Amino acid sequence: MVLLNKKLELLFLISFVFYSCSSLPAHSTLPAIETEKAITTASPPLPQLENVRKEIFLIKDMDSGNYYITGPSGTDRIQVDIPANTRGLSMSPNGRMIAYISSENSILYLLDIEKKITQALVDSIVFQPGTGLAWSPDSQNIVFSCRVQVTSGLSLCLVNITNKENTQILVTSETLKASDVFDGAISPSWSSDGQIIVFLSSNTPPAALGGKTVSTKDIWSFDFSTNVAKLVFKNGTEGISHIFAPFLLSEKHSVLFSGRKDRFNVLFNFSIDSQYIQNITSTNNGFDLVDYVLSPDKKFFLIYTPIVKDSVQSFVPTLFTIDGQLLKQLNSLTNFQIISWGSQ
Repeated sequence: MVLLNKKLELLFLISFVFYSCSSLPAHSTLPAIETEKAITTASPPLPQLENVRKEIFLIKDMDSGNYYITGPSGTDRIQVDIPANTRGLSMSPNGRMIAYISSENSILYLLDIEKKITQALVDSIVFQPGTGLAWSPDSQNIVFSCRVQVTSGLSLCLVNITNKENTQILVTSETLKASDVFDGAISPSWSSDGQIIVFLSSNTPPAALGGKTVSTKDIWSFDFSTNVAKLVFKNGTEGISHIFAPFLLSEKHSVLFSGRKDRFNVLFNFSIDSQYIQNITSTNNGFDLVDYVLSPDKKFFLIYTPIVKDSVQSFVPTLFTIDGQLLKQLNSLTNFQIISWGSQ
């Protein structure tokens, strides 16, 4: 993780963005933590970096619905013009662009933050954007869930922000055996080395074959070096279900994801080599940890912690190391939904 600068405090934040079509809303009825049970641990010092860069965040005011770009202090907010009815919202890692899919016309848009110019990047004629997108580490490409014309289910597609005419299909819905219009590739994310994309894929069996109302989701990967997609983690492995938000940790060769083994969703780290599964967050939180935000270097993550004070429930961004060590709550951004974390 990098620091905002030497005059600002050590950074932290989070987003509790819930999964698109089938997830909980941002302010769902989560069991709140009583104040006396809230996190009070003092923040240990973070490692100093030689090249200090500016940390920036895309946040949403849950009261007004407005979007802002801000630093860790939360006081230097700059409003950005993003429609209310969007999905797949994500800021580029370099903090210069925001990509989002309009829920009204299913067009993938690109907003230049500094120039305040919005352009259509992918229309819905041939490649209809689906329920999620992710930026490449160099902020030049976007991988997104898409419904390709004359096919059923969701494929995985890629577009370059400077060559939007050359949209590619990385993984077809047929490869994923998507049997329903809403099944297939969803929730993609890019590895920090830019070589692999991990994503969720669902496949609902037809009702005549005992299909369920809610499809299960497995974790898949696509490797650019081989152009091959493969199953990485299957729903139900070691009793883990309700899988969301997979991220590949390149250095560890493992996948971080949200899953449920007991009553609530927690974060797990699955080693691809050893097949070992490790609990990263506590199983006693008392609320579902469905989604989270990673730092650009994927060494830290933020979750959205519900807190009760004077009978009023608030949501506080809370920072952890990638191994689950609690660092600090960012009280200055209470009740702001943190969408993306970038750096300049």
